Amino acid sequence: MCLFVEDKIMERVAEVKVLLVENVCEVCKIGTMQQTDMPILLSNPPKWEHKCTYCEHRDWYTLKYPYQKFEKVN
Repeated sequence: MCLFVEDKIMERVAEVKVLLVENVCEVCKIGTMQQTDMPILLSNPPKWEHKCTYCEHRDWYTLKYPYQKFEKVN
């Protein structure tokens, strides 16, 4: 039996900075790849369609670009 005891929770708060991770188009090397509204490709792992913001090249990736990454500030 597991009991939840609120005063036993240990939390730590840290300041972070938010980083934006973009995927630069491999064709034109100018635009960035943005996730489209196309349904997910049910592969293993699943993939999402992306389109270049400059040349409109399309490709499928296992990550949804752009995404946010957090870095702890010392």
